[in-house]
Amino acid sequence: MIEKNLLVVFLVFCAIFSIILFRLFHLQVLKYDFFKAQAQKNIFKFSYTDPPRGLIFDANNDIIASNQVSFCGVFSVPYSKKRHLMIQKYEEIKSFVEQELSVSRESIQETLNNFTLTVCNLTPIQLERIYRLKLFNPNIEIKKTYNRVVNKPEAFSSIIGYLAQSQSNQSSFAPIRQRGVLGVEKCYDDFLSGVEGITKLSINVRAETVETITLRKETSGLNLKLFIRKDWQNRAFELLSGKAGAIVVLEVNTGYLRTVVSAPSYNANAFNNQDVPEIRKILNNVEKPLINRAFQGVYPPGSVAKIFVALGLANYGKKLKTAFCPGYDLVGKRSLRCHKRSGHGTMDLVEAISQSCDVYFYNLSKLANYDEIFNSLSLFGFGKETGLECIPQSKGTLRPKDKIKHSIEFEKALISIGQGGFSASPIQVAVAMASLLNGGKILKPKLVEEIYSDDSTTYFNFSSPEVMQTIELEKQTMEAVKEGMFKAINSSSGTAYSSRSKQVLYAGKTGTAQVIDLKRKTKQKIHEDHAWFVGYWPVENPKFVIVVIVEHGGSGGQIAAPIAKEFIEFAGG
Repeated sequence: MIEKNLLVVFLVFCAIFSIILFRLFHLQVLKYDFFKAQAQKNIFKFSYTDPPRGLIFDANNDIIASNQVSFCGVFSVPYSKKRHLMIQKYEEIKSFVEQELSVSRESIQETLNNFTLTVCNLTPIQLERIYRLKLFNPNIEIKKTYNRVVNKPEAFSSIIGYLAQSQSNQSSFAPIRQRGVLGVEKCYDDFLSGVEGITKLSINVRAETVETITLRKETSGLNLKLFIRKDWQNRAFELLSGKAGAIVVLEVNTGYLRTVVSAPSYNANAFNNQDVPEIRKILNNVEKPLINRAFQGVYPPGSVAKIFVALGLANYGKKLKTAFCPGYDLVGKRSLRCHKRSGHGTMDLVEAISQSCDVYFYNLSKLANYDEIFNSLSLFGFGKETGLECIPQSKGTLRPKDKIKHSIEFEKALISIGQGGFSASPIQVAVAMASLLNGGKILKPKLVEEIYSDDSTTYFNFSSPEVMQTIELEKQTMEAVKEGMFKAINSSSGTAYSSRSKQVLYAGKTGTAQVIDLKRKTKQKIHEDHAWFVGYWPVENPKFVIVVIVEHGGSGGQIAAPIAKEFIEFAGG
């Protein structure tokens, strides 16, 4: 009986042993190729390298935006079939990084989909600490990257914009890279960002890299050359110090933007370097520094509009030889005053522009119907985008007839002096003003001159002027307007005579735009008028247009015109 039992045990043992041998044969011989491939797949790792971003230069090839080498530590969680264990390890690594590297949780870039933590802008001490850890941990990587640096950021941020972290493509497993968010950094991001490098690493069971294959070499981003002049930009920003507003300088015959300043501004490098406390201050600033007031700010143009009303209506044959100004005018049943309470007396167009007589333009508006006034302003590009590519901009407002709720005659009078349902941006005024000086051409304004590589290969050149449309300007009216603008600066009765220059002969028009009904006006800053100035220089052969707007600055002649004078003298003839 015992022998029989032993035989059974022996046979069972043999059967089990046979099964084990067969299983080993199946795994190691029959399935060898399959498991070899699986093992190789599991030890492949991909490394991504950031290329240097393309540089941004001004019109004189001075650098505006460059790159600074920086280093990031990348911490990966080892793969496990049990996801909850990976999540647990992920949180442990996060706590470790916070404590050992002394970084805030806000500064850690998290990619939970592939269980990766990244800490950038490492100090030398942090870099040394991570390097030591890396020697014993294959799941730690040190990555070279580049920080974007904008020179004189407050002066240039409004046009350059800034960068923010984002996935390099739509895959949630793609590496995080900096991409353009505002300004030309966003508009031309595809050219500036370059192509990231990809390296395939093969790692053995001892965590040693046994093979490195370069799948794609990194390619530096292309460079941008702007039409902006760095020295002019800096000076314009200084002149707006402590104020809210904008300065735009446009080349008359080309549409090149030589200066675009918006104030208050912000430090783009705070976003580029992920300075979280500073970013919060910028985002919470009630003055909204992220808005580019030169392109997105819309204001009643005030008396600046008189230039375009006179030119536009002249094309309809609506011309007014003279008007008498007693200090007010009756429009329908309402009395509208002139800014000079005692009146200007008899005014022709030249003097009405020079002295900015409202009553002259109230009378001019009575000669035209609403559609003629509306179309006159629309012809100069008001109520439309300027054609400036990519940069966000406002169309302003030009209220159509069916949207007017009060008297049409009253609205005509208001629009004729740049009030009512009419508002415009500084860039719109600059483009319209240039058309007076270049033969009626409405030009597309341009910021970027060229896109080229480090070896000076030009990919795109945008220097050819682009005419959006051409306006037929009535010559006599055009000359009268220009003479009026000259006298506004250089005649003792002109609204900006105190801002005349002994260095550069220039012409211009002031504007004081009311922002609230006079009956509701108080001494609060937000109820102060906007101060405008639009001008050009040199007078004999106009090359540049300048537009200055100071929000709630008060009188255009007292606030905006002196700023324009200072800038024009700096820029020279």
